[in-house]
Amino acid sequence: MIYKYAYIILLNNQKPLHPDIIKKHVQYLAQLDVEKKLILSGPFTNQKSGSVIVYATSMDEAHDIAKRDPFVMENYKTYDIYEVEIANKNNHYLL
Repeated sequence: MIYKYAYIILLNNQKPLHPDIIKKHVQYLAQLDVEKKLILSGPFTNQKSGSVIVYATSMDEAHDIAKRDPFVMENYKTYDIYEVEIANKNNHYLL
């Protein structure tokens, strides 16, 4: 599938993380990767938050992805989502 948009899910820390919740989060990321939805993810090095960048067919699907993340489900993080129109050689960088 060729996606027109990607979604940046910014995860904002609400309480300290522990190894069990991190493991659940990593397992969730692995599942998104199997589904070919995960573009990249990781913590920011200059603040206490991180991001998950995914392919989705709509903003609603992106919210569903964020809400199923164990970090969010178990109230370790809140999230904000930004929709990005993908620019690449396949679409002439939107020209």
